[in-house]
Amino acid sequence: MTQHKTFLIGDGHVHIHACFDLDTFWESAWHNFSQAASRYAQDSPVKAVLFLTECQGVNRFADFKQQANETEQKGLWKFQQAGESRCLRVYNEAGAELWLVAGRQIITAEKLEILGLGVEQHCDDGKPLAEVVDWVHAQAGMAVIPWGAGKWTGARGAYVRALVENATANGFLLGDNGNRPVFWSLPSLFARGRARGVVNLPGSDPLPFPQEARRPGSYGFMLPEFQYGNEPVKDMIAQFARGAQRLRTYGEPENMLRFVKHQCLMQLIKRRK
Repeated sequence: MTQHKTFLIGDGHVHIHACFDLDTFWESAWHNFSQAASRYAQDSPVKAVLFLTECQGVNRFADFKQQANETEQKGLWKFQQAGESRCLRVYNEAGAELWLVAGRQIITAEKLEILGLGVEQHCDDGKPLAEVVDWVHAQAGMAVIPWGAGKWTGARGAYVRALVENATANGFLLGDNGNRPVFWSLPSLFARGRARGVVNLPGSDPLPFPQEARRPGSYGFMLPEFQYGNEPVKDMIAQFARGAQRLRTYGEPENMLRFVKHQCLMQLIKRRK
């Protein structure tokens, strides 16, 4: 089996909301990744990856996968299978190329989010956290607990702290978030997790507003020497599991004005639901 070595740059928390213009989404992801890689990758070959985290009732990955099987594809960006069922190559005629990996976002009984990266199958919300983590592993995926404003405090924060303290038995990752504001320092649980070998796999987490289509790739991670073969997602999962000390993060926390504005808008959306 042919082995490749590349500079891997990625976004570990991606939503493609219905209000997004897809051409803007793909173009922005490529632009954001390219800008970040130009500062860190030097002359190394680069691969860029978007990890989808789709909510209940959403499966854009299946739509894109169907397009990949079509003889003639419309639009500026095309899709092609990339070695595994859960991974697509997204590219345009100008030579831009991304990997798109399937994934789910699941709300547990404890009201915590679990990202099942590399998972195509559906899982109902409302199941216990430990059960969801085990389910993600059974699907050969990565279980990530993403940070969110107010989600790592109180009883929910106690659940996350307990998991970090017993990290060797659980096999999960933590995920910083591009919506964390500049005045909110990185929670100490990330440092505690890192000391116990728990990887921080950050992502941009675009919100459901049209302008957020420009966010993918703006906040994420880098793995300078990523080795992969015919199953790139499987290789990513294996290397992330043992790469807490080699994985780097990039991107700037959110400015205060945007954070406050979007928190207010998200509360309005929740109340309407």
